[in-house]
Amino acid sequence: MAAHTPLPWVLDHSEPCRGRIYCEDATGSIVASCVDFKWAPRPVAEQDANAALIVRAVNNHSGLMAVVTALAESSQSEATSRLREMAKAALAETEREHVT
Repeated sequence: MAAHTPLPWVLDHSEPCRGRIYCEDATGSIVASCVDFKWAPRPVAEQDANAALIVRAVNNHSGLMAVVTALAESSQSEATSRLREMAKAALAETEREHVT
């Protein structure tokens, strides 16, 4: 299986690139796009929201999975404080927007 495009991914809000998602170190190539779908058009606001959700989900996947993995592998007694801090850090990162 091929590896995905390196992270982080960023969202471009500028015209004419609005709704397109790039790798932060990309050389101009698009990773994904939430615009210009002829067969299933969506309102512009929804296209923008979809693109933003994709960027947030992709960029935060590994951090959130680390919290879930640590929770699954920890005993009940050790889970509370360590996992609370991991969860807070992961949630804080999900609030950061990646925009070009």
